[in-house]
This record gives sequence, structure tokens and C-alpha cells, in this order.
Amino acid sequence: MADNSPEVRITTPDWRRELVVFAVIVVGTTALFWVSDLDIEFSRLFYKPGHPGGPWPYYENLLWRVLYESDTYLTLALSAISLVMIVIGILKPQRRVVLRYGLFILLAGLIGAGLLTNMVFKEYWGHPRPDNITEFGGELAYLPPLAKGEAGNGESFPSGHVSIAFSFIAIWFILRHTRPRAATLCLIAVIGLTALEGAGRIVRGRHFLSDVLWGAYIPYLVCFLLYHLIFKKGTQYSYH
Repeated sequence: MADNSPEVRITTPDWRRELVVFAVIVVGTTALFWVSDLDIEFSRLFYKPGHPGGPWPYYENLLWRVLYESDTYLTLALSAISLVMIVIGILKPQRRVVLRYGLFILLAGLIGAGLLTNMVFKEYWGHPRPDNITEFGGELAYLPPLAKGEAGNGESFPSGHVSIAFSFIAIWFILRHTRPRAATLCLIAVIGLTALEGAGRIVRGRHFLSDVLWGAYIPYLVCFLLYHLIFKKGTQYSYH
């Protein structure tokens, strides 16, 4: 009996053009922090020395505290999504594309937010947080993005909370060529969540603007590389 099940064609666009655009954005924004005081001046907007609530008066704001505690739940949500898809793909081999989706999301989170952001950069890069530098009452000097400091002098670069939130961009990578409307909604949601997480870390004096941007750059690059590795151009999968 003929198998009339529809097929899903996973296609990848011109990765070179996409990579060049991404590189231009990363290099351009990073250079801006090296040649200006943008990081310090942006954080200064939320620094109020002598304020009765402390120099970072938004630190105890309910919204920012909730967002600070949300990283565990975001990690669990991303893990749950990926594991459910993996199980479906294993139990139903004819849906092997779902298995690949699940592995893609899982690896994106583990490598981007887990390994690179939290275990490599934050642990060993030695970037002081805003409330640790001399401009804001601390004792350490500011370091621009990517500049390596002394391990143990801070875990500011990049933002772990932002990296976890932006790891959901993996879902956008999956949807963007087959379900563009859903992908657009996903992209808006991910950017909105990431912006809130980043704002919460900046106003509390725990991260610079450059930390927030790099907290998004790393998971995006990881997703980009994994996507083009796992989903070969023009590959077809039966989808029942």
C-alpha cells in the first residue's frame, strides 16, 4: 500500500549571507563599547547614590526579582520542550524530524547558555559587574566586552539570564521556513522576554548593556551553527 503521508522539506537559506550580517552586527556593537562609555553611562541612568533604598533603588522591585528567579523555570521549560520532542521521535520513528528538532533545542540550550555562557565566559573571564566598578562605588576597573580580566573578579560577561531566555530562539529557527507566521510570533516573544530579562539585570546593577547583547549573541550563534549542521539543505523527512 502506497505511503501518501506528506513530507516536510527542511531547507536552509544562504548561510554565508546570514553569517555576514550577524558578524557585522556583533563587531559593530562590540566596537562601540570599546570606543565609548556607553556601558557605564547607560548603567548610570539607574544608579542613585544616596538613595534611601540603596544606590540601585530598583533592586528590590517585584518585577525584577521575579525575573531574576525565572532562570530556573525557563531552563526547565526549554528542557521539557526538547525532551518531549525527543521522546515522540523515539517512540514514533516515522517522525524522526521531531527527534532532530528536540536534539537541536536541547543542544542549543546546553552549549549556548550552559557551556559557553555560564561555564566558560562567566566562570573564567573575570568581568566585574556594574556594582563592583569604581564608577559605582566598587573597587574594580570596568572591562569592555570580550576583554579578559582575572578569574574571580566577577561574572558579569555575558548575562546568563539573557542567554537562557534567548535560547528559545531555537524554536524560531525550526519554524521560520515552514510556519512563518508562527515563527514571527515566536521571535517577538523571545525578543520581548530577553529584553525584560536584560532590563532586570541592568537596573539592579548586575549587568552592563554589552553583557545583555552578548547574552543573546552566543545562543544565536550556537543555534545558527547547530541548525546548519543538523538540518542539511534540501533534506526531506516523512511526517505522519
